[in-house]
Amino acid sequence: MTTDTIAPGPAEGDDLLAIAQQALEDLKAVDPVVLDVRELSSVMDWLVVASGTSSRHVKSLADNVMMKAKEQ
Repeated sequence: MTTDTIAPGPAEGDDLLAIAQQALEDLKAVDPVVLDVRELSSVMDWLVVASGTSSRHVKSLADNVMMKAKEQ
């Protein structure tokens, strides 16, 4: 009997939320907030909002979230 390995697909839902939260925490995001919008939107489940200490910090936060999400 052979077993086929299936490559993991893109992260979804709660997994992606956890990745985003960890990525923001890694770079010390200021006041991150997670809003559950499942009842309000058919496009997304969660809305994550965070601040940074400067425009460079905010850019780094966004880049880190994107990089970590793409790794999954």
